[in-house]
Amino acid sequence: MKTERKAYILLVLITLLLTSLSCNFTKVMFQSISPTETPVTISTESAGTLATEVSSVISNAQTGESIVLEVTEEQLTSAATTELQDSGENRIHNLQIHLRDGKMIITGDVSQGGLTLPLSVSLIFTIDTQGRPHSQVVEGSVGPFSLPDSYLTEITSQLDQALINQLNTDANSLVVDSITIADGRMMVLARKQ
Repeated sequence: MKTERKAYILLVLITLLLTSLSCNFTKVMFQSISPTETPVTISTESAGTLATEVSSVISNAQTGESIVLEVTEEQLTSAATTELQDSGENRIHNLQIHLRDGKMIITGDVSQGGLTLPLSVSLIFTIDTQGRPHSQVVEGSVGPFSLPDSYLTEITSQLDQALINQLNTDANSLVVDSITIADGRMMVLARKQ
């Protein structure tokens, strides 16, 4: 009788443990799917405003002034969405860029082979001794899976190259002094080399 009672108590405890684990597993699996941030509004006006502000700031740098470029989540998300559409990229949907606590957080949905999974990439930016910005992926995942290091390295190198090309081509070699990210805004302080 005692063994039956112990087996029954053990069975109840295992059931409770499995129920608890399954609830947490579901929460972990779908946590990245449910939005934790307010969606960023996407508009062609915001993308155009960003381009205009960048041109204005760069022309100020040509006159020898230090520049301050402030970019919002809406501007970045709109510009990135427009760029994806113009390039014909159709695997990434619902792209969102959030700027929080020193990080740029890129989220969206990736579709391939009939499967759609949530994408999340968190980046930080640093400035080297020559005043060139560099990105570093802090975390990257597709669905419940972490992105491989080789893929994260590729993202970082492509973003770094794009940043350097933009600064050298359009701004006659700007030197970046700082990049600050907080409360939905990214502020870049730079000067002409």
